[in-house]
Amino acid sequence: MIVHGSRDSGELRSAFEEIRALAPASTMEMADLADDNSIGAMFKRCVRVDALINNAATQNPSPFVDLKEADWDRILAVNLKAPFLCAQASRPEL
Repeated sequence: MIVHGSRDSGELRSAFEEIRALAPASTMEMADLADDNSIGAMFKRCVRVDALINNAATQNPSPFVDLKEADWDRILAVNLKAPFLCAQASRPEL
């Protein structure tokens, strides 16, 4: 099992340790899901993919009228585009 995070954190490490106790062959990967090259590199490091659970999401707490276009682009990249790219990148293994 691969436990993914966009950055190293105590919460991610804690979740990973819980999962690794049940599945010792698990690995932890860091990848920016707003970056298609980062997604591709993450899946190239995978030995085998049996299932894919797209559970990542991001948000921006700014009021709608203050939201910058770059912030909106990141929300769309992580919440909409990344699941598509992850599915494509994992497809050779599924």
